[in-house]
Amino acid sequence: MREDDHFVREYEGFVRALALQTRNQLGLDTAVEDLVAFGFQGLLEARQRFDASKGVAFKSFAHYRVRGAILDGVRAMARLPRRAYARMRAAEALDQLA
Repeated sequence: MREDDHFVREYEGFVRALALQTRNQLGLDTAVEDLVAFGFQGLLEARQRFDASKGVAFKSFAHYRVRGAILDGVRAMARLPRRAYARMRAAEALDQLA
């Protein structure tokens, strides 16, 4: 369990930054801590699925997993205003292009 704690602490700033960025992009009133919690779920999933032999840096791989987990969490939390859904779809489209 200590390995997980160390891993989470190492990437806490990364996850928090993505949560804040997503919150600002979508204009959400959601508590940042809720978004960070969703992001940590994505981070742990990214660690399980990461394959270093693919030649991609972990942070690059984790970025999309963390952001996707945050977006999934926001969707599951509550119904969003139409404008927020439109922003979320645009953000997802940009992620897929990258």
